[in-house]
Amino acid sequence: LNEEKEILNRGIDNGNRLVAWYKHRLASVQKRAELLAKGMVAMEVAVHEQKLNFLRAHATELNRRIISLMESSDRGFPTHINLQVL
Repeated sequence: LNEEKEILNRGIDNGNRLVAWYKHRLASVQKRAELLAKGMVAMEVAVHEQKLNFLRAHATELNRRIISLMESSDRGFPTHINLQVL
């Protein structure tokens, strides 16, 4: 039980860091949008597209794994087929 508690506490810590990271990224996007609207910064479309593709892939995978973990925890231990997804 101690190890499970440690794992869950690390998850809470990482979850809090993740929320802070998302908030920081959102603030950065809002700031860049304001600067772009004022013509104060140029946006390199190709670079932005690469960054967006990277973010989309990783955030989508992370969200999928988080949902999978929460759903498997709600139902109990996942079947062997679901373990491959985790």
